[in-house]
Amino acid sequence: MNESESVVGNASQPEQYAAFRDLMRLVVQRISIPIVLTIGVVGNSLSMVVLTRRRMCSSTNCYLAALAFFDTLYLIFNFSMSLVHAPGVAEQISYVDYMPWGYPLADLCSNTSVWLVVTFTVERYIAVCHPLRGRPFCTVQRAKVAIFCVFILAVVAVFPTFLEWKSGWITDKNETFYWITRNELVDNPTYEAVYYWFTAVMFSFIPIISLIIFNAFLIQSVHRSRQQRSRMIQQKRGVDVILQETKITIMLITVVVVFLICQLPSAVLLIIGKEIPEGSPKENLIIGLNNISNLLMAVNATCNFFLYCFLSDKFRQTFIKIFCPLCVRVNSPSQSLVGTTQCISYASTGANIDQKVLTVTNSDHKVFAINKNTPAKNNSCSNSPGKDCNNTKPYYARTNYCNLKMDDTNSSSIEGECV
Repeated sequence: MNESESVVGNASQPEQYAAFRDLMRLVVQRISIPIVLTIGVVGNSLSMVVLTRRRMCSSTNCYLAALAFFDTLYLIFNFSMSLVHAPGVAEQISYVDYMPWGYPLADLCSNTSVWLVVTFTVERYIAVCHPLRGRPFCTVQRAKVAIFCVFILAVVAVFPTFLEWKSGWITDKNETFYWITRNELVDNPTYEAVYYWFTAVMFSFIPIISLIIFNAFLIQSVHRSRQQRSRMIQQKRGVDVILQETKITIMLITVVVVFLICQLPSAVLLIIGKEIPEGSPKENLIIGLNNISNLLMAVNATCNFFLYCFLSDKFRQTFIKIFCPLCVRVNSPSQSLVGTTQCISYASTGANIDQKVLTVTNSDHKVFAINKNTPAKNNSCSNSPGKDCNNTKPYYARTNYCNLKMDDTNSSSIEGECV
């Protein structure tokens, strides 16, 4: 009896796999993806508006704005390709002509997003773990160059996929229909094997391993900064800026962790799927699981806006200022003082660096500009006999601090927290 039940169970496995595949196509492609697309496009659009404001100008925010842009495009292209299973869509010749372009464009946006996450993680590692040596590299201009280079490299890597498929009329079993077929130029086993593992290594394995390593360093730096903040609280100095830098690092760590959680299933399926013979019953199982992994990738492209709102005070404040101006309260003098202290505390550690920094005198609480290669003045210079503080020119009074802008060379070193 048990043997017969086992035989029946084994015989029904192909049907179970096919039913699982069809269920995932329904749940993921026709129900979940449209919902995720709507939330993601709205959230990423809001993120781009907030992150491109002048007061948010920093190298980190450049990467996050670019990530939001490519995530939005990925969601759109991913949704457009999911329509292939919608009734009547695949019968449209215009849609079939679009399909050979839709797949590569979705891959292009996804691969660009992957390496943008790696790039800003490495940049954050340099800024946190090697602040003095890495400061010339962590600028807005260099971030824009890095984003452009990542995009060009992704285009080069994805370019062969634009040649893989072509649309046209096909005759099969006395039936003629318009569909896509493999291009003869790339339809050979050697190309498939080499390019498959190239994309798997370049856009799954290397990014995931790199993110795990650099994230470990960042988590360690957050732990050290908390210990340093505890010591500074006891000494009553430089606490605010360390807290702000730690918050930025924690936010980026969270973005990377969510990215890893959503991308790891896809990397695992790349390995498992290669071992499943084409046309076997288990291929339907892999197709169903791929639908789930694609949904996770879409969720990852959607959720960053909510992470920014939850973890970044400045992002949240800027969002409210733009979209809910009536909710913005006028800053009290004590709030202005806190913001000024953060800039001053940061600048007081930046003596002898080849950038403009800020310092303040204790006598009249005015903010001063220090020229390049000039050591920052001691905050108590005006109260110490024998020290000349008159050669420092007043820059802005504290009451006018809200109008103060850092120059381009120093805008990214403070991550926009002082503007």
